[in-house]
Amino acid sequence: MKLKAIFKFNNGRGALLCSKCRVIIKEGYQFTEEEWMGLRGEKYIPPQYCDKCKMSNKMNKNNT
Repeated sequence: MKLKAIFKFNNGRGALLCSKCRVIIKEGYQFTEEEWMGLRGEKYIPPQYCDKCKMSNKMNKNNT
């Protein structure tokens, strides 16, 4: 199964969540057209990560 971005509705508006910790990265008013298509299931959007999880992932890769 191919991992993809996590979209949810937040008070009736779209939200893009971090694929690791599920914090809101972007809200609907900030979405690109591609992200709107991803929310509707019309386009594949790869997993997205917040800055904290990106840094954590980099640190883990450097320590191995």
